[in-house]
Amino acid sequence: MNSTIDLLKIALGESDKYALKNFLQVCTDNTLFQRKDCNVENVVSLVNSLLNVNADYEKGVLILKVLLPQCKSDLVERNLLQWLQQCLKGLQSHSYLITTYALLRELLIYSKDYQDIRKQTALNIVSKILEHYFKNTRQLATEILLPFLQCLEQILLHYGKACGHWKNKIEQFLLQHLECSPAIVNACARCFLKISGIGPITPDMEVIKEQWYGKQKFLISALHTLLDRIYNHINEIQGTYEKYIVRSDSPFLPEISETFSLKNAQRLTVQFTSLADFLRIMLLGMFPVTKRIYPEAILSVICRGLSVTCTTLEANVSNDSIILATQIPAIHCACLNILDSLIQSCRRSLLPQAELICKLPSQTLKWTKVNFCEFGQCKPYSFLRVRAYNCLSTWLTVSRIGSYVQHYINDIIPSVLSDIHSQKPTIILNVSAKRLKGKVGKKERKKQKELQNLENKLTTIVNPLANKEVCSAALNFLSSLLESSFFLISPNIHKQLQEQIVSELLMVQTALNLSLDLPIPYADESCRLALYTTLLALCNDHHPKFPAPCNYAVHIFTNGLNDNSLLVSRFCGQAVANIDKMLHPIGPTLSCAIELSNEVYTSRNVPPTTTIGLNTNVGHLNGSITETDNNRTNQDHVDDSLVLESIPKLFENHILSESVSNDQGKNENNNIVKATEEQHIQQTEINESYIKMQETQIKENDITTQIEKNIYVQERIAEENKIISPIEIEKHKRKLNNEIISEIPKEKKRKEDNREHFESEINDLEKEMLSSFVDIIGGILI
Repeated sequence: MNSTIDLLKIALGESDKYALKNFLQVCTDNTLFQRKDCNVENVVSLVNSLLNVNADYEKGVLILKVLLPQCKSDLVERNLLQWLQQCLKGLQSHSYLITTYALLRELLIYSKDYQDIRKQTALNIVSKILEHYFKNTRQLATEILLPFLQCLEQILLHYGKACGHWKNKIEQFLLQHLECSPAIVNACARCFLKISGIGPITPDMEVIKEQWYGKQKFLISALHTLLDRIYNHINEIQGTYEKYIVRSDSPFLPEISETFSLKNAQRLTVQFTSLADFLRIMLLGMFPVTKRIYPEAILSVICRGLSVTCTTLEANVSNDSIILATQIPAIHCACLNILDSLIQSCRRSLLPQAELICKLPSQTLKWTKVNFCEFGQCKPYSFLRVRAYNCLSTWLTVSRIGSYVQHYINDIIPSVLSDIHSQKPTIILNVSAKRLKGKVGKKERKKQKELQNLENKLTTIVNPLANKEVCSAALNFLSSLLESSFFLISPNIHKQLQEQIVSELLMVQTALNLSLDLPIPYADESCRLALYTTLLALCNDHHPKFPAPCNYAVHIFTNGLNDNSLLVSRFCGQAVANIDKMLHPIGPTLSCAIELSNEVYTSRNVPPTTTIGLNTNVGHLNGSITETDNNRTNQDHVDDSLVLESIPKLFENHILSESVSNDQGKNENNNIVKATEEQHIQQTEINESYIKMQETQIKENDITTQIEKNIYVQERIAEENKIISPIEIEKHKRKLNNEIISEIPKEKKRKEDNREHFESEINDLEKEMLSSFVDIIGGILI
């Protein structure tokens, strides 16, 4: 027994449709028709039998809509043409038009994938659908209008060639619904875009390109024609828009009497808004060829629509100007929507118009700014300010550094600060006039009585979510501004923004911790999220001459982890991790000290070779060296430079062959020692100083042999170079372990017959020094 079909039959047996719709929703969510225990062919047979009966036709349509996505391709191909014909029969009954058009839309989408069915649909089905609607059901209720337009969109998209005969009639039909609901207008705009793509398919697609360009020019001309009638009774600034108007295109629009009344002004404004939506869809919608956009003509409509404001109308008050003032916000909103779509479509190609694009929204923010508003109440022109902020954000995102916004920032920032902060009214504490009697004058008492009569309470009901859309849009604009042009803004503005954002967040967190009322409108999570996002942008994109508020941000984001909204809490966690990487970068810093490893160091110990008992030890400061069977690592060769640089140039000309021949014998006397880091550093310094001292000593001794070896010269050499000789008394010498040992005093003078003995000792000392350094060099080279 097939349980799914059994349950379906039970649902069909119920008297009302609720059980069937509920079961079909379960089938959609759990894909019951794809289960192994469900035979889909049996379900298809059941659906076909229901469609053949007029009383059960609607039930069959409802089941078929759920079955189509779960049905196999071969089964759909066998039954698709039959289902299309059943839908055409269903159009004859006006009771099922809504469900029939919805199903017909789905079947048309499936039919394009099968060549034979596609051909039959283009020749027969499409023309019958259009003929039936325009001849029989066009005058019916508007409920079926939206399902038909959705079906018509798929017909124009996949079967455009079959609609060539109906092209002009469809276009006129779409333009006659400009005064319908926004959903219907949007559907008409999408169909209007698809009409532009109907034409012969050629390699260059030139015909389709020209059709799209022609539809664009028509919409621009129609918008200017409507503005002519809307602004007919005011002194409008004359511009260069006359060349974009084609007077013969207006008959397609719904007719409106010439009388400028409130109703006619409203109808004209609605048509202008609908045509602006048409142009927006034309700019943003998908099209099979590259669009040829006319930005100058589109900007002429935008500038003309935004040129007249409520502020300019106040200069000449009349009945017509008052009527027009009620329609100005809607006209401006439509113009800003066109500007936003133009920016998204053309992107950086509009950089030559950057100044104008920044000027238009900033001008809107300027004249819609309200200096005083009741606390907890929505500000006037809120939706218009939201459009202006969104338009600026889009432009900043697209243009980046070339936005030109820095020249209007002084006009925009005050508006932003007024929208993100709601000033709570202060309470006035008055002193009773009786207590001041006799102490103040008559005028002061009268003034005090007037203040006493004031009721310190709010006159309106507070809305905790008032102006949340404006606040969120203003904060999102700040984030886009900092990400794109943070270094073009002055440090004073950075400081002002930091103070405002940090203070708002501290007030929000204080209210959350104390369970108080949140500042308006930050009870909404989207506003709090935008506030935290702006703080992170201030940290990431701070001015080069002004520090980022990272110290405050760490504390604020950490407290934000406990926010009631999980969305805000998750963002604060990401922000904490981001700022932690800024304050504590991963990896070592650029200015770090040399770290000495605690591994085994190898140093060469040279036994005492002179009468003064010095031990020469050479160690490496960086890295570790381990010599075993004359094997060295690559790191050892890198560290050899430390030792080679300390060898005096005195020994560069000496031949190292003798040291190489004696190296095997000398290596047996080398001891591997483990010394601490301080001892190695100290030993190296002592060795270098001793080498320099001995070099100077040898040079001076050569001089003494050339100047007749006189005693006076010997004493001078011993005194200047600190050479330890038998003549000196109470002289000190330095060992490797930094201990100082004093020699036994001897006679200060010697006889001249001992000069030769002294010279021989000096020569022996020189030879021994040379041999010891040759051993060192030989060990390094090995």
